[in-house]
Amino acid sequence: MKIYDRCLFLYNPMSGKEDIVNNLDYIVNRLYTKFKVVDVHPSTSKNDFIETAKNSCGKYDYLVFSGGDGSFNLVANAIAEMDNKPILGYIPRGTCNDIASNMRLPTHNLKKCLDIILENDYIEHDLFKVNETYCMYVAALGDLAELSYNTPHNVKKIWGRVAYYFSGFRQMMKAPKTYRVDLEVNGLPFTYETPLVLVMNSKSVAGLKFKQNGYLNDGKVDVIIVRGKYLRGIGNMIRLFIRGILKIKTEKVSYLFRSNKFSIHCLDDSKVWAYDGEVGGKGKLNFEVHPKCIKVITNAK
Repeated sequence: MKIYDRCLFLYNPMSGKEDIVNNLDYIVNRLYTKFKVVDVHPSTSKNDFIETAKNSCGKYDYLVFSGGDGSFNLVANAIAEMDNKPILGYIPRGTCNDIASNMRLPTHNLKKCLDIILENDYIEHDLFKVNETYCMYVAALGDLAELSYNTPHNVKKIWGRVAYYFSGFRQMMKAPKTYRVDLEVNGLPFTYETPLVLVMNSKSVAGLKFKQNGYLNDGKVDVIIVRGKYLRGIGNMIRLFIRGILKIKTEKVSYLFRSNKFSIHCLDDSKVWAYDGEVGGKGKLNFEVHPKCIKVITNAK
């Protein structure tokens, strides 16, 4: 095995079931088999996590970090526009771990995850930018999208992704609202009434597979817009989730686009999007793919 010079291990003590601390010695000892220097930094806040990731550029060969999808989003935003980015190694410890699923990383086997970081090569992974913010895998609009950041942390810690499904079921019973959205794709305007919009560089969201063929570095993202307003839209949204669980194509219940640059404007300017499961922007949003923006060790072929 080739020995590299410097690695930083950055982790979020609050992600998932908070078990990284108990395995810290094991993780560091494994990393020392590949790196001459291994520095460790437990983040103390969101800003600390971001600044530490940003400061790793040009200082470390690799940035290995642990956390959930939101933690990966912070790292991506921290380094996206920096020079001399480190290669990223990811130990997933979130609730749904959609990013890990897309990269075929094990979410419940620390040893296998470290094996991949130590032995596998990296891929160049796309990011897409929404106004001034980068996303790894999804930007979502709709009442159900808000569950990702409104579900209490202590509930997610105990119940994992079941907490999302239970909250989603309760939200369905309240009849989620539909929204008018204006799109401009390749210079062409479109208008839809919809309860849910997903912009995805991913196969799955919240553990549900909405795309059979999701690509991480082809320079485009998929736009999924649930068909219909009012009861028809809600019915199609339920069918979308059932099809996601059963891994059935979603074209019959949604409009699909693939593009590298477009805009979406929700006419309800107070409605907030979710970016990688965290609070995002609102109003008119401009989307643009930044191809092969970061280097990530994966188990994907």
